[in-house]
Amino acid sequence: MITGYIAKLLTFPGALIHALWEHILCRIYGTPIEDPRYMRSDEMCGHIEHEVEASTGKRFFMCFLPFLFNLVIGVVTAFPAAAGLFWNGLTGADGALSAIMLWVGISMLANVFPSVEDALMLWDAIYRRDGGIHIIGKILLAPFAAVFYVGSYLDKWGVTLLTGIATAVFMPFIGYLFV
Repeated sequence: MITGYIAKLLTFPGALIHALWEHILCRIYGTPIEDPRYMRSDEMCGHIEHEVEASTGKRFFMCFLPFLFNLVIGVVTAFPAAAGLFWNGLTGADGALSAIMLWVGISMLANVFPSVEDALMLWDAIYRRDGGIHIIGKILLAPFAAVFYVGSYLDKWGVTLLTGIATAVFMPFIGYLFV
């Protein structure tokens, strides 16, 4: 778990922005916040601790929207920076700006997943035996729940830093295949 904390410190812009998205959604939904600190020295680093949402839809959006926002910002920031550095070989001030943008993009991509607690609460809300949601909803939400569940554990151990770097580095080359 220390590796997860180190990864959060190295990618603090993404961790702070992810926690900010969670905080904003808690305010929008009226969810009480138990611990509003964004950067902590435990597994909640980069997340805020909040009460469990009663609604399955709110639980889903508390996991999905910060994921989506960080993913979009990460791709929009990392793609041009990586393309500039790897395709154009930028140097000087342009290269420095691209390197900073690449670091911010990687930090956003490394902090897309919800906390383990939020992912488990979403999984429970979807698949509980006492009613939960309809089978169609379970089928539609299954891929999201599985990705959030696995991704939250990867995030806990700091593996998402490696996936963020890989995504940012290979994104221009994958984009080149489609051009």
